[in-house]
Amino acid sequence: MITNVEGQPGYGATGLPKPFPKAAPQPGEFYLMLNQAVIVFTSTSATYYFWALLPAWEADASLDWSIRETTTVNWSTTLCEACGLLLAGPLADYIEPVHLICLEGVATFLGMFIAATLTSSSSIIMTLLVVSFTKGILWPSVGTIIFQTIHAEKQDSFFFCCALSSRLSGAIGDITMGQMLKWGFSWRSAIYSFGGGLFVAFVVSIVALGKTLSRDIHEEADMSPSWRASYGAKWCKLVSDFAGWLALAVLVGSSVIWALAGYLAVMMKQKFTMTSGGAAMAASSLLMGTFFGLLLAGYVTWVHGRRVGRIAQLIQAAIGLGAFSTVCFIPSLGMWPWMSCLLVAGAGFGPLIYLPYCVYCATVPRGQRAFSMAVLDSMSTASSVILRLLFGKLRSDMPQAGEMMYNITAVGLVVATLATSMLYLRGADESHTF
Repeated sequence: MITNVEGQPGYGATGLPKPFPKAAPQPGEFYLMLNQAVIVFTSTSATYYFWALLPAWEADASLDWSIRETTTVNWSTTLCEACGLLLAGPLADYIEPVHLICLEGVATFLGMFIAATLTSSSSIIMTLLVVSFTKGILWPSVGTIIFQTIHAEKQDSFFFCCALSSRLSGAIGDITMGQMLKWGFSWRSAIYSFGGGLFVAFVVSIVALGKTLSRDIHEEADMSPSWRASYGAKWCKLVSDFAGWLALAVLVGSSVIWALAGYLAVMMKQKFTMTSGGAAMAASSLLMGTFFGLLLAGYVTWVHGRRVGRIAQLIQAAIGLGAFSTVCFIPSLGMWPWMSCLLVAGAGFGPLIYLPYCVYCATVPRGQRAFSMAVLDSMSTASSVILRLLFGKLRSDMPQAGEMMYNITAVGLVVATLATSMLYLRGADESHTF
């Protein structure tokens, strides 16, 4: 067993109690789960809403927005999010996570409403960069709250609900913004309307979260020991752990989903000659698929256990890869078959976006989990920067750029599937989460 200088278990060695996945949550746990799910939903929606607006921005002559700006906003916001995860994410190991989430929410919604008033593409991009940087605070802070307040055997349920909320937010954001554009809303009015509803829900949830955490959810805390080591020691442990590299490979491979999603609305508009609103709604098929896939994986695990659930996740990934290959090899598909393939592909890889990552992080000692989550997330997000730059260049230089972008995405999904298989084979016993 790997141990640290204080004799506490190191990375990949923290045993978790045997799970009881069908145990009903306590009332305090249920409210905590609900509040965190709403916070993740609203914050994520208020960060990535602009994906649905890219076709409208390219069509707005007064905004001076071109393919170049679409590429710039995709890679630069991703880079800022990676920097935020790496620099601000680990703060949750040392600062009250609720305060960090409040800071992230203020910056996110303020940036959203300011963007609606701006008239130049450069100003909008700068605002989105600030929002993306503060987004790096969210997941490490949410994870720290879960690890510090919830018994180990129930932590997977909380992460699962937050992951579902995150995936649903992307699809609902595309559908809502797209529908408002189809109804005749300007993109500015759509931001105000959608952002206003999200802001109210966020404020209510953050207040309720503070009240929930002010009460003791459990009489006893069943948490892994805290280890307040230096950044250097944490880096050494993380770099030397093979399971951490596998988790990173899964995240890097699945990051192609996000790189593709950033361009999907404009690609759908170009390929099928759709309106800006219709393209945004069509692009939601991929993210909606990730929601249904994650939901299916959770249901199978709940009913049949984690060993069967992990096998089901790999089967889902194989089916999703087959659906995505159909898009790659038959580019002449119509709009509805195309959207159906994207939906199935998203369903196949929805579980791989989160669950293997949670399997690894659950084995990390409590005092270094925010650090591990932030580093792995930031590194995978940084890899997505390269992909988004590549996709943008392909879109600028090649008439049939879409086909190449789908092929690159398929390769990334293969990497994610193989890395997940190795991670599950390495630690497939029932003592680990998911």
